Amino acid sequence: MQNKKAGHSVQVRTLTRALIWLIVMSLPSFSLAEDNILFIGNSYTYGDSDPGMNTEKSGGVPGIFSALARAGGQGNPVVIMRTAGGEDFKFHCQSDATKSAIKSQPWTYVVLQDYSTEPTHYVDGKHSVANQIKYGTKLYAEIKDNNPKTRVILYETWSRPVANEKYIRGISTSNSFASTAEMQRELHNNYLQLANLMNSNNSTSPEVVIAPVGDAWQNFGGLLPSTNSGFVNLFKSDNYHGNDNGYYLAAAVFYSRIYGVSPHGLSQQPAVAALHLNFTVTPVLLEDVAWRTVTNNLVGMAPQIGRMENWITGNLTQQLEPLSQQPSIMLKTSDERPRMNGNVPAS
Repeated sequence: MQNKKAGHSVQVRTLTRALIWLIVMSLPSFSLAEDNILFIGNSYTYGDSDPGMNTEKSGGVPGIFSALARAGGQGNPVVIMRTAGGEDFKFHCQSDATKSAIKSQPWTYVVLQDYSTEPTHYVDGKHSVANQIKYGTKLYAEIKDNNPKTRVILYETWSRPVANEKYIRGISTSNSFASTAEMQRELHNNYLQLANLMNSNNSTSPEVVIAPVGDAWQNFGGLLPSTNSGFVNLFKSDNYHGNDNGYYLAAAVFYSRIYGVSPHGLSQQPAVAALHLNFTVTPVLLEDVAWRTVTNNLVGMAPQIGRMENWITGNLTQQLEPLSQQPSIMLKTSDERPRMNGNVPAS
């Protein structure tokens, strides 16, 4: 009987690995020779945070992504960002600097990140889901006019935390959310709606995909009450921007999404260690949750909030075979962003 159980266990593990491998093989293998990536967004992209945090000094989320790519043997991607604190898709549609950035190269990928409450029901007199769709599709059209082969990635952001009582009030009104789950669900659904619209209207173009950063924050426990044993702090002290934990998780999601391989262990490589990010959690856990969020997001099996410890078990991330080795490419990381009187506006 014991041998039968052991044999059954081996079969289950083998089938599980086979299933994970099928999921991995279904991931789009985006990386091509001479990849170049443009990030368009605001302070959620350039990584505004508290003193002592090093994301912004490292070139923001794009800079961390670039370090992960080098650490993972993916070559040296050309990574550039065009950001403006507190701005949205409409701003970038009307910005000559953003238009110039889009036209400056035949981008392999362009990442689009909107104002943090625009893809929700929150009413502030300026932002709306309608504007996300209107100006998001305009940006998409400009990107495609520049290079029809560019792959567009939508940067799904995160809910305000429970501690932000201006937004998370326990009741859903025109200017509040009943819970972090409500806000994150709206962010997820409205970025997905935008991606589906872009794809349905441009069926012959490369598929628009989502980098589920906000979902990864939720899966890691960042959106739980601080009194919950599963809570992990991913936020800046202002309770809406990130800290180094949160931004590293975001960059790991982009690495997983673009290269289709796990970033497991890359924080231990010199290219990433040299950033001196101020982690307060084990970075390998951030890497594993990023990978599992991306793979599970594709098949609709994201775990319940607070169940991270039961979700990233075993050594499956170490046992997955990598996809084909990506060719080497140039490295260039730059950042341009306007500031307002030295302060960083809300994003």
